[in-house]
Amino acid sequence: MPTLPLLLALLLLPNQDAAPEVAAAPSAPRADGWLVLGAVDGRGRRPFRPDAVFAQFLATPGAEDFPVEGQRMTGERGSETWAWTPSKDNGGPEQAGSWSAALVPVEAGQGGVWMAKLGGAWELWVGGRAHVGDAYRYGFGGVPVLLEEGLNQVMVSGSRGGFGLEFTRAEAPVTFAKRDVTLPDIVAGEGGSIDIGLTLHRTSRVPLVGARLELGGDFEGGVSLLSMQPLETRTVAIEAALRDAAAAAEPGDLTVEFRVCAADGTQLATTRKTVRVVAPDSRRLRSFRSRIDGSTQVWGEVPPPAAELRGRAERAESAENAADANAGASSNSGGRGEDAEGADEVASASDKGGDENAGAAELPGLVVSLHGASVAPRNQMGAYAPEPGLWIVAATNRRPYGFDWQDWGRADAYEVRDAFRGRVAIDPTRLYLTGHSMGGHGTWHLGANDPDGWVAIAPSAGWRSFDTYGGRPDGQLAELWQRADAASLTETLLENLAQVPTFVLHGDADETVPASEARSMLERLEAAGAVDLRSHFQPGAGHWWNGDNAAGADCVQWRGIFELFGEHRRATAAEGAAPEPRELHFVTVDPAVDSQHHWLRVDQVTRIGDRARARASWNDGRVEVVTENVRRLALLPSARATEVVLDGQAQELSEDPIATGAALEFVRDAGDWDPVATAIPAGERRPERSGPFKRAFDREFLLVRGTAGTPAETDALAQLALRDAQSWWYRGNGRAPVITDRDLLARPELAHHNVILYGNSETNAAWFQVLGRDCPIQMRRGFALVGEAQFRGPDHAAVFCYPRLGSDVALAGVFADTGAAGSRLHAIGNHFVSGVGIPDYAVFSSAVLSSGDGGVSVAGFFTNDWKLDLTNQSH
Repeated sequence: MPTLPLLLALLLLPNQDAAPEVAAAPSAPRADGWLVLGAVDGRGRRPFRPDAVFAQFLATPGAEDFPVEGQRMTGERGSETWAWTPSKDNGGPEQAGSWSAALVPVEAGQGGVWMAKLGGAWELWVGGRAHVGDAYRYGFGGVPVLLEEGLNQVMVSGSRGGFGLEFTRAEAPVTFAKRDVTLPDIVAGEGGSIDIGLTLHRTSRVPLVGARLELGGDFEGGVSLLSMQPLETRTVAIEAALRDAAAAAEPGDLTVEFRVCAADGTQLATTRKTVRVVAPDSRRLRSFRSRIDGSTQVWGEVPPPAAELRGRAERAESAENAADANAGASSNSGGRGEDAEGADEVASASDKGGDENAGAAELPGLVVSLHGASVAPRNQMGAYAPEPGLWIVAATNRRPYGFDWQDWGRADAYEVRDAFRGRVAIDPTRLYLTGHSMGGHGTWHLGANDPDGWVAIAPSAGWRSFDTYGGRPDGQLAELWQRADAASLTETLLENLAQVPTFVLHGDADETVPASEARSMLERLEAAGAVDLRSHFQPGAGHWWNGDNAAGADCVQWRGIFELFGEHRRATAAEGAAPEPRELHFVTVDPAVDSQHHWLRVDQVTRIGDRARARASWNDGRVEVVTENVRRLALLPSARATEVVLDGQAQELSEDPIATGAALEFVRDAGDWDPVATAIPAGERRPERSGPFKRAFDREFLLVRGTAGTPAETDALAQLALRDAQSWWYRGNGRAPVITDRDLLARPELAHHNVILYGNSETNAAWFQVLGRDCPIQMRRGFALVGEAQFRGPDHAAVFCYPRLGSDVALAGVFADTGAAGSRLHAIGNHFVSGVGIPDYAVFSSAVLSSGDGGVSVAGFFTNDWKLDLTNQSH
C-alpha cells in the first residue's frame, strides 16, 4: 500500500477545433487506487455548509496541496483519516462509503479535453474546476473536462455510496449526451410537428460560433446554436416537422437524424433516434416548451377507453358535417335561419364530448399523476389502465428524481396541466391530483399550496415534508432558510388541505416511506375538520404493491381513489349569481406560490417571508374579509361585491363593480385599507416578479458571465456559469445558455429575459445596466456594501435577486463576489436542490467553510418596493 498519493501518468493529445480533433486514441486515464476520507462534514438541504476538504484543497484556485495517507482532518461531524483503497473495475474505490472526498492526482503529458463519466457522486473536480457527476446513474455518458499538461488534482465529493469514474476520449468537437433526448410520440393521423430536446457538449478549448443543429430523416427543421462556450453543456430545443404527414398515418417507427454543422457547413457530429407513432387510443408521450427555460419537456397521457374516444370522434365528425351543411344552406338563402342556429347547437354539444352513458354535454375530467423517485413518465402512465370519463396525465418533475415536486418540479406539474388543457377539452370542474411516493409528497405539497386548484387529491405512499422524512440540518439561520422555503412546510397549511376532499393510500408495511407519515397527516386533518377524508392501509403491503382491486396497479389506481374523484366536482356559480363558495379560508406562504383563491386574490404581504391569511364571506353582495399579514388584495369580478369591509373598515367604492366588470383592488398602508384604481406599480413586488432568490431561474433565464476583469477572474466566472449550466441540465433536463456580459449588452432582444449575473461591478460589464446604481447591494473588488453595512476583504460573496433594470417583468439573480476567494464559494452552492430555502439576499464569507451559518454576514428579504428591511434580516 503506497504512502503517497497515486500519480497516474497518461498521454493526452491537444484539442483542435475541427473534426480531425479526434487523433489516435491514447490510453484512457484510469485510477489504480484512491485516497478516501470519511464524512467529516454533513451536507443536507441548506444553502451554506461547513466543508473542511473544500477549505483546504479547493478554496484557493491553483492550489497544489494534496493530502497524504494517514493525514487527519476535522469537520462538523468529527475527525477522519485519509486512507488508501484500490480501484474497482469501474474506476472507483473498492471500499464503498459516503465519503467527504476521494482523490487521485493525474499527471498529463499534454493537455486536452476528455469526457469524464462519474456515476454515483455529485461533484467531480478536475484541476480545481467543478463539474457535475451522475449521482443518480442516469447514464448520460459524462461531461467534458480539461486536463492540463502536468499535474491535475482529480477529486470526487458527494458520493452516494460507491461510485465509478471513467475517462473516454471526446469523439468530436461537439458531442451528444447519451440517453438524453427528450422525444414525444406521434399519434397516428395527427401529422404536424413535435418539440424535441437534446443535449450537446462543447468538447474544445475554444468557443463554437455560428453552428447550427439540423434535422434529417423523416423530419426537417433547424436552429442556430449561436455561440457555445468551451466545455459548455447545453440543452437545445428544436421544432421537428414531418416531411410527409402520410408517414405517420399508421402506427410504426420514424427516424429523426440530428446533425451539428459548423458555420461553413462542415458536419461536426451526428446521431439518429427513433420516434414512435402510436394508435389514437394508446398511451403516449407529448412534449411542450417550458416557459421556465425554453427547454422541451414531456408528459405521459392515458386516454379514456377507446370506445369513448371513438364516440367523441364520431359525434365531432357528425357535428362538423351538420355545420357544413347548414352553412351551405345559410349562404344559399342569404341569411342564418333556424337551421343554422340548430347546427350551432349540435356543434356545441359535440365539442363538449361525453360518452353514451354520460350524455353528449359531458366533458372528460383530468387526473394529474405525480411519479415517485427514479420513475419516468412512460413508466408512470404504464401503471394505469384507461379510466372511463377521465384522462390521466403523468408530469415529469423535469427528471425521474428532479425537484421532489417542489420549486421547478411544482411548476412543471402546472405547466403540464395547462399544456394538456391547451390540446384537449376538459371539464374544469373535474381536475384531480394524485401521486405515489415522492409523487405522494408532491400531492400533499401542491394540494396544500393550491387548495382551489384541485377538486380532490389522493396521495399514495407519500411523505409529509423534508422535515419529517429525512430531515434538514439545524443551524443558526435554519428558521430563515425555512421561511424562504415555507411552501415545504405542509403541516403548517392544514387550513388549506382541510378544504380539499382527500383519499390517503398506504401499505401498512411500507419499508421506504413509513405508514406513520400518512397516519400523522390523517390525524392532523381530522383535527382541522377535513371536509371528506378517506383512507386505506393495505395489510402487509410494502411501498409498491398490486392486486385485483384495479385494472392498473392497485397502489396508484385504487378504486376508492377514483370513487372519491367521481363524487366531487367544483361548484360553479351561474352567470350573474352569487359566487361559489360563499365562505373562503385561505393561507398563502407567498403570493408567488399561490395568490388566488376562488374569487379573492392576495397580491402582496406585509412582512415578506411570513404566511398570509384571509377569511372572507359573501352575503347578498356584502363581502367581509379578515386578514393577517396582507398588504394588497383584490376581489375578482366573480365576487359580485357591492359592499366591501376589510378588517372592520368599510370601503368606499367609486363605481359599481358589477357594472364595470373589473376587479376591486385594495392596499393597506399604516394600518388603513384604501381602494386603488391602478395596477401594482412596476417597481413593486407582484406574484409574477418576486423573490426569493431561486425565482430568478425563470423566464428563459440566461447565465451571464463577466469578462471585464483579469483573465484569471474571467476564467473563474466562466467556470461557475458552466458548472451551473451543467447542474441545471442534470437536475432539471434544463436549458441554461451561457453568454458573456458583452453579448447581453449587444442584444436588445434579450431585454426581458431573466438573467443570472456572475461577478461584481468591476468584473461584469452588465452589472449597472442590469441592476442600476440604486440596488441596495453593491460589490466590487475587496468591498461589499449592503445598505449602510460594509464588508471588506476578497473572500466575501453574495447571492441575491433584484428587478432587472429596463424591464417590467424580468428579474435578475446574482452570484457576486469581492475577489477570487469569494467567487470560489459559489462552486459549492445548493441553489438547485429542493428543500433549500434562500431568501432574497445572503452575504457570506469564507467562514462558512468552517462554521456554516456562522459565516453568513447578513441575509433577509427586501420590502415590497425592493428596499432593505432591517427588521426582516438575520446576521
